[in-house]
Amino acid sequence: MAGDYYQQQQQQQEQQVLVVLQQLQQQQQQQQQQQQQQEQQVLVVLQQLQQGETPAADGDSRAAAARDKRKKYKTAAERGDSMQQQSSKRRQQAYQRYP
Repeated sequence: MAGDYYQQQQQQQEQQVLVVLQQLQQQQQQQQQQQQQQEQQVLVVLQQLQQGETPAADGDSRAAAARDKRKKYKTAAERGDSMQQQSSKRRQQAYQRYP
């Protein structure tokens, strides 16, 4: 009987040790992930500094990106003008081809 009792105690202790080990491993993984995220953020800020940007909050850099995008595209009025020019060019070419 006493042997059984000791065996049970030992198994419980081993189980507890395993649980503690698992918890430690999980904590380590979480810390590693946090560290990687922080390193990533530092790298992003460094890149921004190298490119001459001030490290901006996320929203600011998004706004800047949107502004840059807007610069690339023509306004509707400009687009309309260029389309009119193209169609008048085509008309002239057609007249030249088929007088």
